[in-house]
Amino acid sequence: MRLDTAKEVIDTLSKYDKVIVSGCQRSGTTICSQMLSKDLGCTWIDETDVANDWREVSRLLLSDGSFVLQAPALSSKMDLIPEDPKCAIVWMRRPKPE
Repeated sequence: MRLDTAKEVIDTLSKYDKVIVSGCQRSGTTICSQMLSKDLGCTWIDETDVANDWREVSRLLLSDGSFVLQAPALSSKMDLIPEDPKCAIVWMRRPKPE
């Protein structure tokens, strides 16, 4: 789904306890995840806090609590995330120059 306004993004993501922001490196995942955590009122977790370790991310996903995880280095593992109605994945993309 594509969301075009900040209100649409916040309204949609406020339904989730866990939000993972991923995508290619240098696409804006850090600033996006920081802004989302502030707007959603939950903890921001940087990928370095979990040492880019998939086991740490798995533990986070099983934990209680709300967070936004910034994790572009783990983008190749996003398909391993089990379906969870409380978890959303935000995929950032860098616009291609015309």
